[in-house]
Amino acid sequence: MAQPGSEVYDDEEFFSKYIAKRRRLNSPNDLLEEPIIDELLAEVVGKVLLDLGCGDGRYAAKLMNRGLKVYQGVDASENMIRLAQEHLREYAEASIERQTLEEITVTRRSYDIVLSRLVLHYL
Repeated sequence: MAQPGSEVYDDEEFFSKYIAKRRRLNSPNDLLEEPIIDELLAEVVGKVLLDLGCGDGRYAAKLMNRGLKVYQGVDASENMIRLAQEHLREYAEASIERQTLEEITVTRRSYDIVLSRLVLHYL
């Protein structure tokens, strides 16, 4: 049975297959979408970013390495949060919260950037 939204990522079989596809060298997310997002974001040094539907946190780590000051990620999937926390464990100014985007409660009052990559079609 199909599962709605981000809940599908907490199905272990689906998640395992998804992560294997995402880690391929020719992943469309990395080859097509990421360079466009990089261009749109431009400079992130010293900025505070909210990432709605942060996924596995690999892109967040790249942003932190580019000089992002504060990163707050939000995702509804336990599996995605676990991976995101692993990818961001060395960054004290990065945090991940488990929330659905339909019921999000923003804990910070201001952000320089709000990002949501390949997420809205799940809502």
